[in-house]
Amino acid sequence: MSKKRVRLSLNEKLTGSQGTYTVRGNLSLRTWDREDNRYYDWEEWELISFNKGNVWLECDHYNREVSLYEPIGMPEELPNPETLTVGERIRITLPDGSSVRAKVEEAAVGEITASEGTTRYDAHAGDKIAYAVLRYHDDDGVMRQLNIETYNGAELACYTKTILSEESQTLLFGKRLLPRSGKYPGMLGVVAMILAVIAVVVIVSFIASKATEDETEGTYDNPETGTENTYDPDGGYYPYHRPVYRPRYSNGGGYRPVYRPRYGNDGGGYRPRSVYGGGGGGIGK
Repeated sequence: MSKKRVRLSLNEKLTGSQGTYTVRGNLSLRTWDREDNRYYDWEEWELISFNKGNVWLECDHYNREVSLYEPIGMPEELPNPETLTVGERIRITLPDGSSVRAKVEEAAVGEITASEGTTRYDAHAGDKIAYAVLRYHDDDGVMRQLNIETYNGAELACYTKTILSEESQTLLFGKRLLPRSGKYPGMLGVVAMILAVIAVVVIVSFIASKATEDETEGTYDNPETGTENTYDPDGGYYPYHRPVYRPRYSNGGGYRPVYRPRYGNDGGGYRPRSVYGGGGGGIGK
């Protein structure tokens, strides 16, 4: 069952330019489209008005179109929608007595999937509704539309259809019948996904920049050197001077002292430690 879109509730009072309407009940419906190989859903709300009698509001879940259906009395009996085929042309007599040729734009059988409150047809989940859409041109060349339908093969009903803009909804019923966010289905999810991606990129960039900063925090100071003994194939070991890594700052501010090579007590310059230490124990002793 498809979730309802219209912002109405049972027994709600709607006051607008045509008086006050009371929400009586609603139906959720669907129909199978053979060409698209899928179901299409819509919902209908029956309203009671002292001025207009019983009218219906319809919301198409596919294109979110909201329409007002008002009953109209026909002087002659209309054909059963189940006997009509799309593209067929039939002659009908209008309430003013004029006769026109109408084209069958749509003919199908829908299924009620859920119902709330009470409606004129006492319809329930599982019941069928046969309907047809007839279109014709009036004397002024304006395209008009009539909808005929029957629930479970009961009496035929005929309605005029008026598509309602947001302004018309507010004028007739005192409010918009669909939430504004409904105009852009799925947009909030897309925006949330984009924001999440941006947040991840910012966090990763920040972590990477901090890592690079930590790696380059110090510099090499060539004038200051440390020493280690390096083997010379031609003459034993000789002292090797290598650059010493000097961090920029110490914890207390200023430069941190670096390792300096040891000098002899006699002030005679650099004296490397002999690999042949005292005690005759061999290398490293």
